[in-house]
Amino acid sequence: MENTPAWQLIKNVVEGGTTKKTEIINAILLVNPEMNKNTIRTQITVCTVNNISRIHYSQNKKPRSEHNQNDFLYQIDKSTVVIYDPKEHGNWVIEGDGDGKVTISQVKDNNETQSTSELTSDQIEDFKEKEKNAENDWDFRYLANDVAQEGDKDWARELYKKGEELAEDSGDYLDLADAVCYEGFLGDKDWARELYKKAEKLAENSEDFSLLANSVADEDYLGDKDWARILYKKAEDLAEGYLDYQFLGRSVARIKYLNDKDWGIELIKKGEELAVTAYDFIILAETLLDEDAIFDKEFARDLAEKAEIFSEDSDDFEYLADFVGDEDYLGDKEWARKLRSKA
Repeated sequence: MENTPAWQLIKNVVEGGTTKKTEIINAILLVNPEMNKNTIRTQITVCTVNNISRIHYSQNKKPRSEHNQNDFLYQIDKSTVVIYDPKEHGNWVIEGDGDGKVTISQVKDNNETQSTSELTSDQIEDFKEKEKNAENDWDFRYLANDVAQEGDKDWARELYKKGEELAEDSGDYLDLADAVCYEGFLGDKDWARELYKKAEKLAENSEDFSLLANSVADEDYLGDKDWARILYKKAEDLAEGYLDYQFLGRSVARIKYLNDKDWGIELIKKGEELAVTAYDFIILAETLLDEDAIFDKEFARDLAEKAEIFSEDSDDFEYLADFVGDEDYLGDKEWARKLRSKA
C-alpha cells in the first residue's frame, strides 16, 4: 500500500463511499500514516474535473479533451467530491487559449463550449432561481461567473459580494479574487487585491501560499511580482512534502509568474531529498520538462533513473516507461522497451 500513488488511494476511498475531503484525507492517513496530508489534499484538487485550481498543477498544464487517470472526481461543493460521471456531471475538459494559458470548461453535447451572449428571459429566470437557492460562497461565485460571462456585470458584482460575505478560508477568498480579477468576468483588480489580502491572512500551509502567489504574480490576474515573491518565500518556509517543493519549484520558475529558474531548481532538489517512491521521482522529473518553467532534460533523466531504482511492481515500470518513452518528455524508446520488459 505504501507505494500506491496518492490518486489511486483517493479513488479507492471515494469509490468506497467517503466523499468529504477531510474524511478522505483521514481515511488514507489511517492506513498510510507516513503520507503527508498536503499531498493528499493536492491530489484531490488535481483530480477534480470542475475545480478551477487544478490547472495550477503540472498534471493539468496541457489542454486535453480525453479524460485520463487524473480526471475521476467531481466537486459537489467546496468540501465534498464524488466519482466523476460525464453522463451525470457533463463533459469537463482542459482547454488552451493558444497563448499558453489553460482553463477548465464544460463542453456541450455538440462539442461546443459555453459562449458569451446576452441574457434571455429563460436565463434570467433560471439564474434568479439559482440565486434564491444559493447557500454558500461556492454557489454565489459560480452563479456570478455565469452571469458575468453572459454580460450582466452589475448583477454579477452583487452575487460576488454575497459570496464574499460567506467566504470562510483562504481558498474561498482566493477563488473569489481570481473570478473578480479575471477579465472575462469583472476585471476588477482593486477589489481582487483586497480579496487576495484576506486570503493571505487566512493561509495556513505551503499550498495555500503557493496558489495565492501564482494568482498574485500572474499577469492575467494581479501581476504583482514583488508581493508574489514574498508569498512564495512563505510557502517555502512551510513546505513539508516533495509535492510542496515540486509545485513551488515549478511555480517560481514559470515565465508568467517569477521566471526564476535557479530558485525553481533549488526547490526541486529539496523535493528530491523527500522523494521515496518511483511515482515521486517521476512527478519531479515531469516538472523539469516544462518549457514554460524549468527545462532541464539532464536533471529529469537523473530523476527517472532513480525512479527505476525505486520501481517495485509492474505499475511502477509501466508508468515510468510511459514517461521515458513519451516524445513530450524524454522520448527514449529503447529505455521504455526495457522498462516494459520488467513490468
